[in-house]
Amino acid sequence: MKGLLLMNKKSPKLQIVDVDINILKESGYNPREISDGEYANLVKSIKIHSIVQPLIANSNPERANILVAGHQRLRASREAG
Repeated sequence: MKGLLLMNKKSPKLQIVDVDINILKESGYNPREISDGEYANLVKSIKIHSIVQPLIANSNPERANILVAGHQRLRASREAG
């Protein structure tokens, strides 16, 4: 997957890296929900255009690969293949 931003408090810089989406984990505190129709449209869009807005994951070793932003896009990307 292209366009994953990694956040690390020790470094003020964000890194954009390509990662296998299978190593990413959803955080347990994502409050956002989308309707079935919106989700289907997101899957369709990702199949056509890929990911446009990058996912953001933590790079701290204690929380490595846990998403900060992009939970719906991650699920849709996995479904889109």
